[in-house]
Amino acid sequence: MRSTGDYGVYHSAFDNYDWFRRFGDSTFEYSQELSRVFGLQVLRMAEADVLPYDYESYGMDISNYLRTAETNAADVFGKQTPSFTEVNAAAARFTQAGRHIGQAEVTAQDPAQLNRILIQTERSFLLSKGLPRRPWFKHAIFAPSELKVYSASVLPGISEGIDQRDVELTRVEIEALTKILNHASALLESYHPR
Repeated sequence: MRSTGDYGVYHSAFDNYDWFRRFGDSTFEYSQELSRVFGLQVLRMAEADVLPYDYESYGMDISNYLRTAETNAADVFGKQTPSFTEVNAAAARFTQAGRHIGQAEVTAQDPAQLNRILIQTERSFLLSKGLPRRPWFKHAIFAPSELKVYSASVLPGISEGIDQRDVELTRVEIEALTKILNHASALLESYHPR
């Protein structure tokens, strides 16, 4: 779709070069800074003996996201709110497993073995079927928001179920996240130094 206006012809997809140059980052200063930050992150990961993942903090963040989602669900669904008990327990288990693996990262005798588990854990957050109505987005914890153009969505499956006032979808997504968190925890718990 093309439109005309004071700025000439532009596409409805905002992030084309013309839009970016005029409104997004006309001097490209922020883009350069982002490149530097991401470059440093890549170098940090490439030089680390053990991948620098902090699953304990990640688990605590997920628990916080779940508390917010549970409050939002109660506001929307009232007495029909699906139970968050099991997913909260799974998040607590993941936090504990993250604490265990964080201690192991410091004294790892076999970094390759530990890195394999860390990579598998990271991959375990991908949904095989993707998000409802957006199967191309696979991550269970973070995705672009469906309804808010540039904002991120945390726990996107659960959040979108709540936003759509779909109690069954919310319940299904809570169950899916519970399985993912328990699987990720089991992976972290499986690490035993040789």
